[in-house]
Amino acid sequence: MTLPQSPLVWSLGLSLLWLFALALVSIVAAVRAGGRREETITADDTRAASRFTIPVSVLVTTTAADDEASRTIAAVLDLNYPELEVIVVVNGQQRAGVDTLIRDWLLEAHEFFFRRSIDTTPVTRMYRSGRDSRLTVVDQRFTSVAEAMNCGVNLARYRYIAVVEPGLTFDRNALLRIMAAPLRDPSSIVGTSAHIERTGAFSRLASVRSLVASLLVWQHLPSAPGPADAVYVWRRDALLDVGGFATTSNDPELDMTMRILLDDTQPKQARFYRSGELFGQRADRRGGAVRRVWAVAGLWRAWTPGGLRAFGLRSVATFFALELITPVAQAVALLASVLHAMLGDGNWTTVCLVVTLLAIGRAAVTTGALLTRGSSLAPPEGAQLRRLLASAPFELLGRR
Repeated sequence: MTLPQSPLVWSLGLSLLWLFALALVSIVAAVRAGGRREETITADDTRAASRFTIPVSVLVTTTAADDEASRTIAAVLDLNYPELEVIVVVNGQQRAGVDTLIRDWLLEAHEFFFRRSIDTTPVTRMYRSGRDSRLTVVDQRFTSVAEAMNCGVNLARYRYIAVVEPGLTFDRNALLRIMAAPLRDPSSIVGTSAHIERTGAFSRLASVRSLVASLLVWQHLPSAPGPADAVYVWRRDALLDVGGFATTSNDPELDMTMRILLDDTQPKQARFYRSGELFGQRADRRGGAVRRVWAVAGLWRAWTPGGLRAFGLRSVATFFALELITPVAQAVALLASVLHAMLGDGNWTTVCLVVTLLAIGRAAVTTGALLTRGSSLAPPEGAQLRRLLASAPFELLGRR
């Protein structure tokens, strides 16, 4: 049985047309934006010294039995921020991880009283650090990262909660950058994000495009779900209003964004702010792109009339266009050309041409994004920038 030629040809043509239009718009926007940094470090220093800077609870969840968690804790405690607490939820199923933290941070068993506002697995033991009184470690045999985060939300004392995963590297002003929007408008900002840049060659290009999308697009829209790789900050009362993070979601923080903004108890001006700032970097992880597409596809609530009203039509349309339609269009273009050749209605030269067009289009968008990346912290320069530009045409073959 042979498939009709017209659907394959039409799907190929429409996919390439969509990708061409998106590439053109992206390049024009990047060229217009240029690469300047508007906010100086002086602004960070001012906020760090202000007594009006809102305190933050920083959550770190870990199952690691090595020194990675300890390094992250040390970096968080060294942040240039007036008042913060660090709550580490460690999975007691791997006892070595708990013992490592006890040794590194002089932990002593301590009894705390807290309200269990979100139902979670019971806490086994709690510790207070003898090295730094701002550090609390919780031993909990959790079954998912979302459950560990819910435990941290129960324990948090401050109005805003930041979630930092082990293994991140960041500078001392990272928390000040991500808290810029909540500090300006704490009454309406229920959550915000700052980007994480992955260090793998091809993955870093994807991170650059995501960061630039925030700079060029999301900061001009009323609400914006967070990017795939980011550190998030949430207003604690908003987390409690929706019952905490969903333990069954592929992307609990993306799911949380949707649930908070669709929550009828939130004020009409409540919004999530997707900043164009960089929080830090981390090593590459496999399968992140696929998990993100599945998570986006599962956000059916955004298609309802309530979802459109909560986010705004432009925000919903832009989100699904960039995060779902675009990767699907790339896959359809490639699959349609291969099927066309396999059925004998086309040839493999067409497949090579489609792959070439996709690679050139992706490289053009990435080049524009690298131009705009200069407006963010620590942009690639010199030999590093040349390597990224040279690898851009081959990124399509290296996606994971």
